[in-house]
Amino acid sequence: IEYAEAARQIYFDIGEQRGMGDALNRIGGLFRRQGFTEESRHYLAQALAMHQQIGYKKGTAESLYRLGIVYHTQGKWAEALAQYQDALRIYQEIGDKEGVADTFNVMGETYRAEGKLDEALQVYQQSLELERDIGGKRGVMMCLNNLGATYLFAGNAEKALDLLRQSTALQKEQGNVDGIPETLAFLSAATWQLGRADDALGYSQTAVQVLQHKNFDDDEVQLVHFYRYQIFAGIGRDEDADEALRIAYKNMMQQANAIKDSDVRHSFPQSSPVRREIILAWETRRLSASGG
Repeated sequence: IEYAEAARQIYFDIGEQRGMGDALNRIGGLFRRQGFTEESRHYLAQALAMHQQIGYKKGTAESLYRLGIVYHTQGKWAEALAQYQDALRIYQEIGDKEGVADTFNVMGETYRAEGKLDEALQVYQQSLELERDIGGKRGVMMCLNNLGATYLFAGNAEKALDLLRQSTALQKEQGNVDGIPETLAFLSAATWQLGRADDALGYSQTAVQVLQHKNFDDDEVQLVHFYRYQIFAGIGRDEDADEALRIAYKNMMQQANAIKDSDVRHSFPQSSPVRREIILAWETRRLSASGG
């Protein structure tokens, strides 16, 4: 933040408004990642006003996009989607396919968090088609992953499995031979829903091994261990199920407690379908984070 603020000051001193707006966007993004959502929104609103004032459409779209992410983080789905829709219109107007694809993708996350799975599937599919047109393999891989996960949440495990396998194939093409934990977790859940317990356990075990050898984010830890809990509970391995759920729950609460904004911290456990399931399972099994 200190360096971005210094850059903003330099742009201010030389009267370079576009540079100032870009620096404000970066500062806003940094505050959001550190958990200060109100501070983030303050800087992004300044960036938006500056870019609109000078008619810089790409910067305006980026500010709107980032504001949407802040509102999503705060659990304000309608406000997030409104910002994304405004950003989308501008990206489409200026022919920025990457911006359009990215915006469809984050819209999918918000629809999915809101429980609107049909809408999520629609925008994820649009994002996938654009990513294929652009030729970005990583973008295609992410879209396939998101589509697969959403079909899984919608109860279509067969379709989810097909899409997740396509994502895995792309991961291997990019040198990620073992796959990424998020995809492996969803594969374990899809195969479990299809009654293939051995495959589900295999994917789950591989996901745990990958987590042990590489640095991945908290969301992936929660996914891997929550679906691991479901599999163990389903085959009667209660002690293993309790341990997996305990890991998922403790990680989620540690992630929540690290959030600086109290309102966001309070609502965080309800901010995604899997987190809501973790809470429900935890309350149902009446476990304690300490293992008692």
